[in-house]
Amino acid sequence: MPTLSSFTSTNQFRTETASDAFKMDCGYLIGLTYESPTFSSVGASNNPGNLFGWLIYARAIKSSPAVGKTADTYVYYTSPSAIVNDLNKLSGVTGVLINPISTTGNSFGFFIYDGTTNTDGTSNLGVTSAGREFLYALDYLSYGGNLVIAGTTQGFSDWKTAYNTDFDLIMGATGLGFSGAQTWLEKEAPYTIGVFPSLNDGAGTTLQNFVFNGTSFVEGATVADRVFSVYGQKTVTKLPLPSLYSSGILTYINNLSADVAGMFTRVNARNEIYLSIAGASRGFILNGDVTTAVNWADTDLKTILRNARVNYFLNYTTKFLGADLVGATASTSNPIVDERIGPAQMKAKMKRDITNIGLKYLYELNNPTTRNLVTGEITNYLLQYATYLDTTKNQVICDSTNNNDNTSTLTIFVNVTPLIGTTSFTLNITLNQ
Repeated sequence: MPTLSSFTSTNQFRTETASDAFKMDCGYLIGLTYESPTFSSVGASNNPGNLFGWLIYARAIKSSPAVGKTADTYVYYTSPSAIVNDLNKLSGVTGVLINPISTTGNSFGFFIYDGTTNTDGTSNLGVTSAGREFLYALDYLSYGGNLVIAGTTQGFSDWKTAYNTDFDLIMGATGLGFSGAQTWLEKEAPYTIGVFPSLNDGAGTTLQNFVFNGTSFVEGATVADRVFSVYGQKTVTKLPLPSLYSSGILTYINNLSADVAGMFTRVNARNEIYLSIAGASRGFILNGDVTTAVNWADTDLKTILRNARVNYFLNYTTKFLGADLVGATASTSNPIVDERIGPAQMKAKMKRDITNIGLKYLYELNNPTTRNLVTGEITNYLLQYATYLDTTKNQVICDSTNNNDNTSTLTIFVNVTPLIGTTSFTLNITLNQ
């Protein structure tokens, strides 16, 4: 019987590991809910919900004992082998893991074949939409992160409630769930990073358009400092899959958004999330070759991509990431420091934490004693960022220059300069009783 075990064979599948403390939780929206499949003699007669639906079917119907329910709204994975093990429970179900290309219903499975043999004895395989979603999931999980696969955004909300935490990332691979992932990121996940392919499934030079979701995606927009867009595609060539189909090989192209999302776990494990995910050691990819790398000498293309705040891979031996920009200003100006992913995330976290510090003192008398306590606590708080800042330029102001005695308003001014840029960013926080 066919299995997907070849995909995670140690001979061809590279992985990285991270301790639980550093794993990034990423959401992947499929866009379809579970529908009980019916079967003919050759395979499924209806779509159970692409990858999400087949996972629910495998866990709730084909597992003994069941490890899930058909009403589940998400599935949570912490390793590539875990998702492969679930889907391997479908190995005895006709036409699900692999089906002849000429068979009615083959599009509802994962992989297809045409029955021909190449001169070297191999057989070419093809991939369906569910199979491509499976490959995206493996791409992300290979970097050591955790992945939440949901049919609808209700699954994202249910996971947040069950685990009492927020998503670190939303992975926006193209497909039915793409626009839903964008909308949810904007409306429901104010501190979550979205990693999306550039226009045309990673082959375009501009960002995907958020305007139809209610956000004018320009400088200052609600998601402009946490959307990471990637120009890039990778090719996997003649991947041997003997457990899926005897002598079977698969060649396919995916955009690199799942790989780039995985790189966030890599840099988080190195305690470098506030620096960059770019560079030769941080930005190399696993399991495939970048086929849209930008030539270092192609300044015209690099300028187009940087002006659109789109990231790319350089044509270098390691094919490392050539930028780490967030936002979409579509201007000719050079990116400012808080349009870099590290400083942008550091700024967001500082704003939350410094606001919480201020709230502790908001209902105390606004006088020099209170303001000195606020200044001292924030100054000590900033020490944890010494690795990422030019600490000689730290500035914290909460005194009579920006506050009045005995008022119900507390104002805090903080200015810091990240090491990876020459400019600073400012937090100007005003709290009212």
